Amino acid sequence: MSDLKLFRITGPNAVEVQGSGLALERSLQTLIERNLPTFLGVTFLASEFPTGPEHGGRMDTLGLDENKCPVNIEYKRSTNMNVINQGLFYLDWLVTHRGDFEMLVLKTLGVEAAQAVEWSSPRLICIAGDFSKFDAHPIKQMNRNIDLIRYVKFGDDHVLLEQINATVAPATGVVSPTPPETPAGKPKYTTVTL
Repeated sequence: MSDLKLFRITGPNAVEVQGSGLALERSLQTLIERNLPTFLGVTFLASEFPTGPEHGGRMDTLGLDENKCPVNIEYKRSTNMNVINQGLFYLDWLVTHRGDFEMLVLKTLGVEAAQAVEWSSPRLICIAGDFSKFDAHPIKQMNRNIDLIRYVKFGDDHVLLEQINATVAPATGVVSPTPPETPAGKPKYTTVTL
């Protein structure tokens, strides 16, 4: 599942802790939603938000990021290219139904938060067991804020979130890929102990 390895050190010996996915997609969604501020810096608003009869679907998770921008999070337990297509479908719905989102913010966080929603940079975060090059490349061509995050569960009490790719659409309308690296040039990872 991953080229990342985690080792448990016991005295002079190292033993690899096997990485895995979660058994159910809903388990992944529940884990992320319960820890949204810690994992992603996002304030939770709703789970399984209905898009209405004209679209006939439900957005997995809705939230607000630290810049007060709307965030739609979509999950897939394993590798699945539909997570990006599905996420873009719902992101489009979100942008064209601002009133529904602002009403959700009003009911959940109050008037001040609803009036402060920033629509210049709505985000899509796709979280999956893995992504292919056919997932990562096309999002660089889109004028949308899209994060691809791979997760790996290690044992019973560790999960790793690896940012595969983030594309930031600035106000100028020019897409600017943001590589998932630190200033030292190392990949950006988040490991959390459960």
